[in-house]
Amino acid sequence: MTAITAKAAPLVSPETIDTHYKSTGNSKAGLLESETMLLDALKQSEPSDALSWRLARTYYALGKQSEGETGKRYFNLCIENAERTIELNAESAWGFFFRAICRGKQGQIQGVFRSLSLIKPIRQDLTTAAELDPSVDHGGPHRALGKMYLDVPGVLGGNLHKSIDHLKMALLYGPLHEENLLFLAQAFYEDGDYIATQKSLTTLLEITKDSKDDPEIQTIRRQAQELMIQTLAWIESQAADAQRNQN
Repeated sequence: MTAITAKAAPLVSPETIDTHYKSTGNSKAGLLESETMLLDALKQSEPSDALSWRLARTYYALGKQSEGETGKRYFNLCIENAERTIELNAESAWGFFFRAICRGKQGQIQGVFRSLSLIKPIRQDLTTAAELDPSVDHGGPHRALGKMYLDVPGVLGGNLHKSIDHLKMALLYGPLHEENLLFLAQAFYEDGDYIATQKSLTTLLEITKDSKDDPEIQTIRRQAQELMIQTLAWIESQAADAQRNQN
C-alpha cells in the first residue's frame, strides 16, 4: 500500500472543521452541518486524507445517534471514508482507527461482532493505528483494543489482562477521557480489583459532574454510578469478611 500525495490543500482548513465539530456538542443538526462543510470542501479541492478522516469521524458520530438501517448507512460511509483516508495516506492512524471502530459498530448492528472473521481485521487496524500514533482520540486505539479484549469471549481472543494493559495505555494519552476511565473501571471490576475500580469511577464522576447538557456523557455517568454501587457493595462485603476472620 502506498501513500498518495494530495496536490492541493483543502479550501477549508482542518482546524476550521475541528472547531466547528467541537462546537456542535454532538447534536445531530451540528453534525449534519459538519458533513456539509466537509463534502463541499472535498468537492472544491484535491483529495485530502485530513478531510476524509474527519468525514469518517462525522459519520461515526451520526451512526452512534441512529438506529437500524440509518445507523448502518452512516457506519458504511464512515468505513468508506476511512478507507479513502488510508488510500491517500497509508500512515494515517486516524484512517485505521475509524475503519476499525466503524466496522465494530456495524458488526454490533448486524449481530456478527463476535465473529472471528470480523474481530481479526478490527484488531489489526487498531494495532496498526496504535503503532502509527497511539495518541489519536485521547488514546483511542488502545481504548478500543482494551474494550475489545474485555468484551469478546476468550475463545475469540478475549483477555482481561490484555484489556487492562491497553486501557492503562489509553489513560496515559487521555487521563481525563470519560470512556478511558469507564472501560478501565469495568476491566478492574471484572478482575476483582474493587479499590482500583472505585478510584477510576470517582475520577470519572468528578470530571463529568457539570456535563448535564451532554446526553452521551450522561449515559456514561449512569453506567459509572451503577458500577460504583456494585463496587462499594463488594468493598463493604470484603471488609465485613475480614472483620469476621479477625474475630
